Amino acid sequence: MTRSSLAWCLGMTMAAVVMVAFLRAPLVPVEDQFTSLKYRVRGTQPADTNIVLVYVDNEAVRTLGWPVRRNFYALM
Repeated sequence: MTRSSLAWCLGMTMAAVVMVAFLRAPLVPVEDQFTSLKYRVRGTQPADTNIVLVYVDNEAVRTLGWPVRRNFYALM
């Protein structure tokens, strides 16, 4: 085998490996395993108490208009 044909074969082999990896997505389960492990090692964390849910119904939209102005959110 000449040097150029060896390089061509190596390039085609690498291209085939990359295509198979993208088509079969073998790394997705591995990533999921590491993500699960990361959260198990980290443990549970307390929920943030500074979170507020604001429900805007149709009456509030009629009163305040849409979109609601930012200064209204600042007042809350």
